[in-house]
Parts: sequence; C-alpha cells; structure tokens
Amino acid sequence: MAGDLNYAIEKFSLAVHRLAVGRDNIKIRLLAAFTEICPVAERDIPTALVDDHRWIMSELTKRPAREIDYRDGKIIEGAEGRIGATLKSMRFSKAVEIAERIVALSHELSVVPPAELTRATAE
Repeated sequence: MAGDLNYAIEKFSLAVHRLAVGRDNIKIRLLAAFTEICPVAERDIPTALVDDHRWIMSELTKRPAREIDYRDGKIIEGAEGRIGATLKSMRFSKAVEIAERIVALSHELSVVPPAELTRATAE
C-alpha cells in the first residue's frame, strides 16, 4: 500500500513550526513535535529518507514506558509513556540533535522531486 507523502510533508512542517515557535524548553517542544510526526507511517516517507524517520522515532522512544506502582493501596509512581520516559532523561545536546534532524527531514521531504511525489501517491 502506498503512503501519503503530502501527509508526511504537512506533519513534519507542523513539527518544525512547534519546534521553532514554542516558548517552552527544548524537551517540551520535542514532545509537541512528536505529537505531530507520530502518526506518520514509514510508507508515507520516500525510501531514501526512511532511515532518518526511523532514527528520529527511535531516539524519541528509547526508554521503556513505566506502569503505575502501588504500595499499601497508594500510587507511588505514575504511569509514563516511552516518550515521557525518554525525554525525562535526555541530555540537552541529544534533544538539540533530534530537533535538528526533524528540521532536516522536513526540508528533505519538501524538496522531493515531483516524479517521486506522483509515484508515491500512485503506488
């Protein structure tokens, strides 16, 4: 099944917007960007750029999710998804590197040759 390159372009463009204009720290802006690009499937990305997409998603979800921990009927640790667990322990330099890769992939998607655009939607 063919993907939707225009959808990927739109979602990565929105992610870049969130990274650029957000007033929060880089980790919060990365979370906002992640919410935009999370629904983008690999089939929506040209083959030549799939590894970049995989790297971004992998880096943002490296840590395992944590479940709620109860002791004596009380919650002592709350649930936390993979993105939250990853961002919590992420260094600033890694956060910047991921943001730069999101921007770069967004740019690469926006300059995909027209032939690739029509082929991706026709498959």
